[in-house]
Amino acid sequence: MKKWVNHYAWESIKNELLNLPQKKSSSDDILKVIEQPLRLEFLTSLAILKKLPNVVVKPNFVSDDEGLPTSFASGGNPDIECLENQDTVLVEVTLLTGTQQHIRESFSIHRHLEEYIKNGTKSYSVFISPKSFIDTERYFSFIKKDGLEVRISDIDKFVSSLETKTTLNEVTL
Repeated sequence: MKKWVNHYAWESIKNELLNLPQKKSSSDDILKVIEQPLRLEFLTSLAILKKLPNVVVKPNFVSDDEGLPTSFASGGNPDIECLENQDTVLVEVTLLTGTQQHIRESFSIHRHLEEYIKNGTKSYSVFISPKSFIDTERYFSFIKKDGLEVRISDIDKFVSSLETKTTLNEVTL
């Protein structure tokens, strides 16, 4: 990942992330061959590494020998694991909106977070999408009563926060 963090300037990462919700194709020769949902995982990992160098970032996508993503993480893993101080932050990203967002993302995010906490790891999740769906928001609010914290952020808000905050905890509040 370090190779790609050094390769891409912050403005490039930022613009690529902000173009994804509009389904705009990339003009970058490398990024344009990575399908958009996988590109979102890759760019989110790069953005966190670029702007928050004290955070340990472990993307769970499968990558080639150059470090470029080739396929998604296996079903039992969060998209990206971040270690910051004593927290393990499970970052989950999607380009889905509407009902499909809730149906396809909420339960797996719940399961991943529950598994980490059950294993004794102090964790919370961050869910990043173009725009959160009301049912997704309600579900994450509901599971709070079980001690599970999922913070929701739109892609543009996440990118903007990365520019002004110094910790992942602050970025995702």
